[in-house]
Amino acid sequence: MRGRMMVVVGCLLVITSVVGMYSTVSASAGCANVLQQGSGNTVTATVDCATVSGGKTNSATANFTTISGGEANSAGQTYATVGGGQGNQAMNFYTTVAGGSGNFVAADHATVGGGGANSAEGVYATVGGGYLNSATDSANYATVSGGNNNVALADFATIGGGGPSDTNNAATRNRATDAYGTIGGGGNNQAGNGGASTTDVPYTTVGGGQHNTASGNSSTVGGGLINTASGGYATVAGGRSNVANGGYATVPGGYANSASGLYSFAAGRQAKATQQGSFVWADSTAANLTTTVANQFLARASGGTKFFTNAAGTTGVELPAGGGAWSSLSDKNSKANFAAVDGQAVLAKLASIPVELWNYKSQDASIHHIGPMAQDFAAAFGVGEDNTHISTVDADGVALAAIQGLYQENQQLKARLASVEQAQQHSAPARSMNAASAGLFLSWSVVMLIIASLALLLVAGLALAWMRLRRFSSAA
Repeated sequence: MRGRMMVVVGCLLVITSVVGMYSTVSASAGCANVLQQGSGNTVTATVDCATVSGGKTNSATANFTTISGGEANSAGQTYATVGGGQGNQAMNFYTTVAGGSGNFVAADHATVGGGGANSAEGVYATVGGGYLNSATDSANYATVSGGNNNVALADFATIGGGGPSDTNNAATRNRATDAYGTIGGGGNNQAGNGGASTTDVPYTTVGGGQHNTASGNSSTVGGGLINTASGGYATVAGGRSNVANGGYATVPGGYANSASGLYSFAAGRQAKATQQGSFVWADSTAANLTTTVANQFLARASGGTKFFTNAAGTTGVELPAGGGAWSSLSDKNSKANFAAVDGQAVLAKLASIPVELWNYKSQDASIHHIGPMAQDFAAAFGVGEDNTHISTVDADGVALAAIQGLYQENQQLKARLASVEQAQQHSAPARSMNAASAGLFLSWSVVMLIIASLALLLVAGLALAWMRLRRFSSAA
């Protein structure tokens, strides 16, 4: 019994000592203000339910305000709270400064977690900490988590951290200038176009890096240096000095690439996708590679190009460095099920396939091509993956087999010609004698013909002379 009495007495002493630490400041009945012991702390006598727990020269000047401690802190509007620190001010309804120094909260429900010289001036705005960070009065619901000298200038904007790329130049700080803009960190980055309106290019994002700008509606820069995404929904993932200023354009990285056409893509070094729907991939060569028409695919690979169509990298095609034609990867070790081909049979089938002049429906009618139809080719030779395509491997194979068939026929013709010539050589002496006899007979015939002609002329001459003589005799 005596022990219980001692416990009760002890509790009463503790309660009495705790109550004695606080001073009650006049207020309306039922909600007294509380001022803890400290130095120079004040609670305005005309307010209700205000509390200053301790510290030095702290001032609670509105109803339901609280200052836990620290020095020279102010809670100046209803339900405002300062946790501690020095020179912090919570000056509007439901505002909070958790600690730090020189922090200022000026809008309803705004918060500064700590740090130094930070300000949350937009409604429901938050600055987590750091130094000289600001969510301005045009930045309702905005957040700056930390860093140095970052500024959120629009509603729902967010800056994770970072600060000026030049600590002596505030203009190089991170800036979220348009609604819903986000900057993860880095320095001298901007989310938004910085114009008079804070709502014309919303939802921009800069992940980090330095001197990057996302200034198109819903555009993104992942990081890197001096990159710009100014087209709507455009993206620059990283790299340096890249620009995506076409709508829905993309630059994944690299250096000095530009995707200025709608839906364009540029990657590598100095790739310029200037036309709508164009795709440009450029290697490390220090020269521009620029599209010339819409929906064009350009690639520069001065070391050559290979496309593999299996996981092992044994089948596909190759365009060698400096070359101008594709080579099929045709290693014997990658093939199976070999069978001989009858070249003359292939030649006969090839001769039966119509080879016509035509044009693709997708091209202008003035652009002509020549060749067989895939259906006829597949029906004749039974090769390829389907009957709507002709593989260059199969077309070349058919041509080579047909050439071998022609060679075989040529060899057969040569053999037949050699046989005929040999037979003619065996009958050559007989033909020579017959020819000599015929020539001799022809020669005597000519001589006899000449003699007969001369005789006929002589007889005619004698007859003419006799007739003249008789005419002369009659006249005499």
